[in-house]
Amino acid sequence: MNENPIIQDINEPRIKLELKNNKLVNITVATIYELLRDIKDPEHPNTLEDLGIINKSGIKIGVIESSNIEEIESSVEKQDFLSNNDKNEMFLFKKGVSITDYGLPINYIDISFVPTIPHCSMAALIGLSIKRQLMKFVDEKYWIRVYIAAETHVNELALNKQLNDKDRVMAAFENEAIVDLIDMCLP
Repeated sequence: MNENPIIQDINEPRIKLELKNNKLVNITVATIYELLRDIKDPEHPNTLEDLGIINKSGIKIGVIESSNIEEIESSVEKQDFLSNNDKNEMFLFKKGVSITDYGLPINYIDISFVPTIPHCSMAALIGLSIKRQLMKFVDEKYWIRVYIAAETHVNELALNKQLNDKDRVMAAFENEAIVDLIDMCLP
């Protein structure tokens, strides 16, 4: 536990979120940030924004088109995580799963977060809280990927793999104790 977390001086203006059927109407970096900024840290009475765990630069929204499919698939065969154009964007696929299994084009939202300390024991819970908030308010047509920013946690690769494994995430969301902890963090 980080006994003395640094509180950030954030002056991001608030925006009003427009919802239709309890889903975000406009998916932008600003609306996703607004959706996530008030999630509470599991160990402190502060928000993820207050602690600098999330910021706008860690939010990427995009589309994977068929034009770059071969490059992505050939790289996926070699590794679970794929860095895209050195922009710190991550693509996570299970071994043996083709990107074409998802259908094209693929709309995605990537969230990169930075734990307050490199050995944060709550990093997985923070990631699950982010993912649950997005799943609640973002249309299912978006592929949501949440990961710990590169070189900011000692178990970054293992935790990123868990946070983006659909079966593990769904199992966590079926665990009442974990859901109770997540719900305490959500605004």
